[in-house]
Amino acid sequence: MNAMTLTDKIDDYGRPAWILLTVLGFVVWWPIGLALLAFTVWSGRMACSRYGMERWQNKMTRMQEKMDRVPAKPRRSKLKPPKKKEKAKTPCALLG
Repeated sequence: MNAMTLTDKIDDYGRPAWILLTVLGFVVWWPIGLALLAFTVWSGRMACSRYGMERWQNKMTRMQEKMDRVPAKPRRSKLKPPKKKEKAKTPCALLG
């Protein structure tokens, strides 16, 4: 006989089932939700490990290829030279 455990049954529904179960655990009693959250994270059910590092590398390679296609534009400095300030007129200079 093939005995399925509770985790196997929940795994059949995928990640949304684990998220829903964790949220319901927090609603019922926060330690249950915390325990479910810890279990899902440490068991690898919430990690992106099922795609592996290869997926990440492919994304970075595609991004680099797109950046290589963009023509290089000369960068202009956004800093402008400071303007010359007029000397402040003192009240004495205004009177006399």
